Order: sequence, then structure tokens, then C-alpha cells
Amino acid sequence: MKIKIILFLGLLLCSSLILSAQQTLVQGEPTLEDRFPKRIGELRFSKTTAHLGTIFNNEIKVDTILLFNGGEQPLSIALGEKLPDYLKVELSPSKLEPGSQGIILLRYDANFRKEFGFHFERVILRTNDTEMAEKNINITLSIKEYFPPPDPTDTLISQKARTPESTYNFGRIQQGDKARHDFVIYNDGQRELKIHHAKNVCGCIKTSFSKNLIAPGDSSIATVEFDSFGKEGSNSNETLIFLNDPAQPEIRFTIMGDVWK
Repeated sequence: MKIKIILFLGLLLCSSLILSAQQTLVQGEPTLEDRFPKRIGELRFSKTTAHLGTIFNNEIKVDTILLFNGGEQPLSIALGEKLPDYLKVELSPSKLEPGSQGIILLRYDANFRKEFGFHFERVILRTNDTEMAEKNINITLSIKEYFPPPDPTDTLISQKARTPESTYNFGRIQQGDKARHDFVIYNDGQRELKIHHAKNVCGCIKTSFSKNLIAPGDSSIATVEFDSFGKEGSNSNETLIFLNDPAQPEIRFTIMGDVWK
């Protein structure tokens, strides 16, 4: 009986010690590596890429990145180049003492960005860090057009895009030749349909439009051209068309085929 009691007390003590250790780990202060996991030279960052997600073209998004000087000398920090109007970056302080923390404030104003879809931005920081003077901060986001809620008293049907086909196979062509196809975009609505722009996934693709404003009942031709220079074998490339259709703000056209030498 005494042996069983001793074993029980031993197990109870072990459980208590394990629980105490787990609580200590959970409640412990985060380390420097936890708070600033990204290191570029002597400068540590809470992150080096700001993922802003999806934002509308009338929105402003802000984000912050924390800095830490892990070296033994003061670090001066400045922007390496002029930024576009839609992107503002504030550095505080501009001189970071050893063992001290700073902050980068990012402000992205989609009102001034005239293109939709995915965007990748890069901010260059120049420092006096002898190990690595230039440091890059990345920003990713996707911009969508904002459409206000429909007015229930408005009986007109809004602009409405329709495309009879979205894929074209050009078959087999010789390397260096070009293949093109005309995709038709109809406006089945009762308001003007606007084609904002096209974004091609490859530099080998060019897209042009016969008109960017499509009246109700009218249509526009989107000519997609593929340049096979430097290509070989099976190829499939896309172009993304952005429109002011609330129900279908993006249309994807695919042109594909085989390239032979």
C-alpha cells in the first residue's frame, strides 16, 4: 500500500513539474529572434514583406514593420529612391542606436494607383551598415474596383460584359513566329462598359483593344498576340482584362499552342 502511495505521489509531482514548465514556456518573454525574425546585415526586422491583401481602388491601407539594431554601431536609415505618389514610407528614427528599436510606417493609397490586379512593390533602404548597406522591403497586394451597392429605385440594368470564347489554340507554329487572335467583348447591359486595361502574365503577350468604351449593345475586339521568340514546346499564356462590370470585373483570355524549332 505504501509503495502505491509513493508511486502516486511521484507521478503527481512529475505532472506538476511538467505543467509548471509548460506554463513557464507559454508565459515567458519573447526572444529577440521571436520579435525580429528577419535579419539583413546588422539590422533585424519583424518582417520584410508587407502583405496588404485585397483592397479596393478607393481605399488606403497602412502597415508597420519594426526594426532593431543588432550591431555595435549606430545605423543611419534612409529611403534609397523616390517613391510613387500612391506609396508613402516613414522611418522613425532615421538613426538607430545599437540595441534600440525603430519603426517603418507604410501607407498605400489605392486611389492613386490606376491599375487593378496583383501588384508587387519594392522599397529600398540605404544604410551605413558595413555588412550589407542596401536592404529591401517588399509589399504585395491586389486591387479591385469598388462598386457601390445598387440603388433599388434604379431600374436600369448596369453594364454587363459577355465573351463567347475565352480560349484560343493556335496549333503549331515555328519558333520566332507570332500568333494572334481576336476575342470579342459584348456589352449586354444598358450602361456604357469600360475596359480599364489588360495585364499580361508574360512579356511574350501583347493585348490591344479596338475600343475601350463599349456602348450598350455594342462590342469591342481584344486582340491578343503571342510572340514565340525564345519559346519552345507547349505554351499557354494568359491576359487578364479589367472592366467596370460589377458582376464580372475581370475576364481571362488564354492563348495556347506548340512552338517548334
